[in-house]
This record gives sequence, C-alpha cells and structure tokens, in this order.
Amino acid sequence: MRFRSESKSILNSLVFIIVYFYSSYFYSFSKILQMTYNNSVLVGNWSEERLKNEYEFKLFLRKRDRRELLLQRSRNLFSNLLKERPLAISGTYVLFGFNVQVVASDMPVAKKSAAGDKPQYGLALSSLVSERQVDYMQNINDGCLMTLSPIVTPCCRNTFVILSTRDESIRGQKMNYGDEFLLRAENYGDPEAPPLYVRYTPEGVPGPADRMPIRLSAIKDTNCRWTTVPLLPCNRLEGLGSSIKTGARLIIKNCVADKSLCVMNQSWMHTFFGPYKLNIFLEQMKRGDLMLARYRKMTENLNKPTVLTQSSGSTGFGAKIALLAPHVPASDPPIEDKKGLLLGGRISSNEINYSQELEDGCNIVALSELEPAEKTTFVLKSADYCNRDAEPLKYNQEFLLALSCSVEKKKVNTDIIVNHCATNVNLGINIGCWSMGFYGKLCAPLMKTCLDVYGKELPNNVWQIYIPIAG
Repeated sequence: MRFRSESKSILNSLVFIIVYFYSSYFYSFSKILQMTYNNSVLVGNWSEERLKNEYEFKLFLRKRDRRELLLQRSRNLFSNLLKERPLAISGTYVLFGFNVQVVASDMPVAKKSAAGDKPQYGLALSSLVSERQVDYMQNINDGCLMTLSPIVTPCCRNTFVILSTRDESIRGQKMNYGDEFLLRAENYGDPEAPPLYVRYTPEGVPGPADRMPIRLSAIKDTNCRWTTVPLLPCNRLEGLGSSIKTGARLIIKNCVADKSLCVMNQSWMHTFFGPYKLNIFLEQMKRGDLMLARYRKMTENLNKPTVLTQSSGSTGFGAKIALLAPHVPASDPPIEDKKGLLLGGRISSNEINYSQELEDGCNIVALSELEPAEKTTFVLKSADYCNRDAEPLKYNQEFLLALSCSVEKKKVNTDIIVNHCATNVNLGINIGCWSMGFYGKLCAPLMKTCLDVYGKELPNNVWQIYIPIAG
C-alpha cells in the first residue's frame, strides 16, 4: 500500500509538471502572437522592408554603372557574337586563309513553317555562350560549346578561318579533299585574345546533351585537325586530292578519332539566340517590364528640362516656378561653397514597379540639383480656385502649388517664408535626415518654424521662387 501511494504521488507530480510546461509554452506562444500584431513590430518590419528595398536598388545602380546588369551583358553578347562578318570572295574553290562557314544545307530548321510555305533548310556550325556563362563572358572564349544554328547570316559566331596544318600562313591556295585543316574562330571584340580552334574531345562514356564534345579551345593539338572526303562513296577514291568547290556537299572528319561531323537534329536547345527567348526578351523590353527600362522611362519623365516663367519684377499666379532653399547645405557632410536645395517630387524603389511618373501619393523631397526639371517645377494657383493668372502674388496671400510643364519667361529670386495656412507653421528642410535616392543623396522637407535665439528664421525655412538668370 505504501508503494502504491508513493507511485500515485509521483504520477501526480509528473502530471503537474507536464501541465505546467504546456501552459507555459502556450502562454509564451500567445505572447509571440500578440507581438506579431503589435504596432511597433509592424512599423519595425515596414522600416526593415523599406531599407531592404533601398539597399537592393543601390546594388542595381551600382551594377548599372559597372555594366553588370543582365540586360547590358546580353546586349554586349548580341553585339559581339551577331556582328556580321562578310565572307571573303574566294571564287569557285575553297582557299586556305579565307573566311568560311560550315553549313549542313540538307538539315531542316526546327521552326515549323506556316501552312503552304516551303520548309526551310540549312544549319550553320556556330559557337554558343549559354545563360549560365553570360555573367562572366560576353564573347566567344575557351570552352564555348559548338552547336548547329538556323542563323546562317555570316557573323562572328558562325564564321571561321580555314587554315592549313602544314603552314598556317598559307593564303589563297586551293584546298583539296584529304588535306588536313584547322577551323579558327577569332575574338573580334578583343584582338589581343588568343585564337580559338574547333576541337573534338573524345570521351570514354557518352555525356549529357549539354556536354557535347565539340568546343572552342585555345589549345591547338591534334584533336583540332579536320579533313574532308567526297559525299558519295563512289567518288571518294577518284576525288581524293582534287580541289573542293565552294558550296559542295562533303563529309568532314576528325583526323584523330576518324569520326564524321554530324548533326543531332533530335536534340534542340533554347538559347539566347533562339526565337523563343529572344522574342520574350524583346517583348519585355518593349513593354517596359525590365528594371532598366523602367528606370530610363522614369529618368526621361522626371529629369526633362523645363523653362520657368521669367519676369522683371513680382511673381504672379500661373507662373511656372521652383522653390529653392538657398542657405542650407546641398550635401552631406556639408560643403561650405555648395548650398541650395530645390523642392521636388520623388519616386521610390517600390513605386517605380507600377509607375514611372509623379502621381498622387509620391513623396516631396529636397534635391540638390538646381537645374529646373519636371520633378522640381510647380505652377502657382489661387487657393480660392478663381482664375487669377497674371495677378501678382502678395505676402500672406494663400496659394496652391501644382506640378506643371515649362514656359519661356524670366523671374527675380527673392527670399521668402512659405507658411501653411491651417497649422501656421513654415515649410522647411530637415538637413539632418539624408538618404540615398535614384539620383544621389536627398533630404526630407518638414513643417516646422525654425528660429534662432533672436527669433530670426533659420536657413531651413528660407525659400526662393527660383529661376536661374542667364549671365
């Protein structure tokens, strides 16, 4: 009986510990859920996300300046590999030292033709830079894969110089069946780069489709040697040693492996130069879906130069003006000789995804660029919604500021204080809050009456209805 009572007490203790543990766990979990929906936590998450977006856009600008964006690399790749190379006119026969193409003229193109159209034939031996390689090479290089492409227009990727293995300096001599030769692909984008040769690398076991054994190589060895034989078996014995005519159908063999160069037309790959991916890329670029295209459109809209309204005396309603804070530093840290900030609109890294123009809800910031542009140009409007165009603006008179296009007139710059009618505080600039924007550093405006110990307005609140005066 004593043993049972002790066991029962131990069991009750264990149950109490387990219940206490789970109650503590659920209490802590409920606290975590409460913290998730706490306002401070939400504000912190929002600030962290905003800083993350700003950091990512800084990386984008840095890559753009260094020409490391995928769009820039792709354009450089297209420019280098698709640059047309005219074939040297060699007459009726193939000559050593001239540019040639290796074309499988009887092979059909994979793209299906429309109903009633004739099927297209002809695939050219071409070098390839894949999507994975475009990050570190934009031109043909050692190790580039050799493929057959329907692009038969003579260009850098499918044009080779045919050289004799006996003497590479031979030029203009006829090439005969049975002669050994090299196919050299030159890097026209970098003349100092070493020459590249079409090389066959024999493998012990078959490899995957993207590991084909024929590649460009800077190593010139026996695996780079090729030879030709006539197409028909009945002509091979008599035709050996005769000159090769331009455009003749023939067999190309590797001298070491004694294997013929052939086409794997059942294994098609989509590449940068294929119609599918290239058309997708062009459509995205036309629609402006690429980040660089959005940035360019925003720059064109916001940085379009304007001409402000100019006059010999006072400022009137309907005038195109810019608001300048002339006495505040225009940089961070401040530079003594560089002062003046213009009030203007800004598009953030989040807003550029759906808008490239200043719209409702865009932030107002202080910019250090003093040249009038669309983002810093406003038109003076009457606060009572009456048409007061050409009427002079008086001190203590209410007005509205609206973004506007430019006109050609002149204006005098005068220090003024801009006061908000409802709250009776002055428009100022918070020079202690600088951040990075699309076009460099910028600081935020504020609504605060900034006075010194003598009650005089600080430079933060001093503005000018600004127009640069020539001369």
